[in-house]
Amino acid sequence: MKFYGTVHTIFDRTVNLKCPNGELYTIATDSVDNAPNTLITDIDSFSKQGLAIGDQVYAEGERLYVGKNAAVMLQQVHVWRSKLPSYPEDEEILRNHVAAAQLWIEAHGKAGGMKRSAETANPLDQEMDRLLRERSAGLLEALSKGEVSLAFIS
Repeated sequence: MKFYGTVHTIFDRTVNLKCPNGELYTIATDSVDNAPNTLITDIDSFSKQGLAIGDQVYAEGERLYVGKNAAVMLQQVHVWRSKLPSYPEDEEILRNHVAAAQLWIEAHGKAGGMKRSAETANPLDQEMDRLLRERSAGLLEALSKGEVSLAFIS
């Protein structure tokens, strides 16, 4: 395995690594859920490892070296695979759930973002509201048709 990067950020339960190409990876304690680009370890805490932002990180043999004080053994590493649920055959069920969620948000959610504010009176808020609703409707339509490429706004 070849890997080279630097320590990007350090937290108690995770350390983020940055590769020369800008991609980020995470080393985490076993109290963190597994995720893409994440290596779960049996290390209790990263804040006590003497690591510093900018420390060199590299793989050599069966070990991943992080700074001068930490090494992770890689013998039993497993690749994380996402298991997405299948798309429902009856799309109407999905649309009903979205409609129910929208009603709940309108009744119980906080104003701002995608929820209309009762005091939306100034022109900037009105235009932002219009654009968010227009783009979210386009996103919903593109995803419901399976046209993921149309879901991106350039």
